[in-house]
Amino acid sequence: MKLAIQIPAYNEADWIGKALEDIQKNFILTETCFHSYDILVINDGSSDATLAILNKTPGIHIINLISHEGLGVAYRKGLAKALELGADCIVNIDADLQYQARDIGKLIQPVIEGYADMSIGDRQISKLMDYPAVKKITQHLGNRMISWLYQSSVKDSTSGFRAVNRETARLLLLHLKNSYTYTIESLCLLLKQKKKVVFIPVQTRKSVRHSRLITSKIGYVKNYLKEVFACRLLL
Repeated sequence: MKLAIQIPAYNEADWIGKALEDIQKNFILTETCFHSYDILVINDGSSDATLAILNKTPGIHIINLISHEGLGVAYRKGLAKALELGADCIVNIDADLQYQARDIGKLIQPVIEGYADMSIGDRQISKLMDYPAVKKITQHLGNRMISWLYQSSVKDSTSGFRAVNRETARLLLLHLKNSYTYTIESLCLLLKQKKKVVFIPVQTRKSVRHSRLITSKIGYVKNYLKEVFACRLLL
């Protein structure tokens, strides 16, 4: 079995080196069934030194997008490359150090044992002291709506820390439309397809930068709720 760990990166020169170091130092491979793993970094048209840093980093695969295409495209490009490399399990982790590489082992366990098609890291947002109140409320409502619409128990719909098996990756490549956020779209797609999705509690760090998805609080709320209902109607 082969494992791939992908990291979308847009203007992450300050953090991408630390994110890679975190994986190399703190992901304990011997606790899994894998003997090695591939790291893929999708440089999403960065205008800073991200690509230069990646080019100096040995042992990684670089997918270089000439222009900035957004997280949805970067996520799909990573999945496609991981499948090309023969990965049986694909982990997505952000470059902002919010998620901890030491949790990769428990995140992939449900996938490699076959009782989940996708495993999502549950940040347990309600317990996070530094998480903006408007995001807590919006995400709580979003999780409740998705749970109700798809008759499932959704804990953290927007977490970017997730793992999928090979079949699920192929399904996502066929159907994702790169909408407002691939996290909600991919989750709703799999739930509608009756795929098995589990949520694994993980520890997080305070993000080293502000979210780039949120340009305004009102806009975030509107787009989040719009995406939840659009998934139900269109997928």
